[in-house]
Amino acid sequence: MEAANKLLEDKLRVASLEYVTPANQPRGRPLKHVTRWELNSEDVAALKKAVNQKFLNAQNWKMGSKGEVVNSIWETVFEAGFINGIRKILANEESTKK
Repeated sequence: MEAANKLLEDKLRVASLEYVTPANQPRGRPLKHVTRWELNSEDVAALKKAVNQKFLNAQNWKMGSKGEVVNSIWETVFEAGFINGIRKILANEESTKK
């Protein structure tokens, strides 16, 4: 629950920023002068896939009781709150689109 709350707090903090140039950019294409942190359709599709049971099964992953993702020998792939946090972000995204 704490991890999910932190994720939502971070999302709210980032959403309130008007102009951001990330200090440590993630790998991949650079984020230059990001002014809006809204999810586009590709972002939403990727998040939905990440929590989709068919996708988890294809990776031989399982969802744990606390929203964590574990592999076939119960090693943690994603920490507790991962699934729940993404589902909350998606629910929030859906509610803001209505």
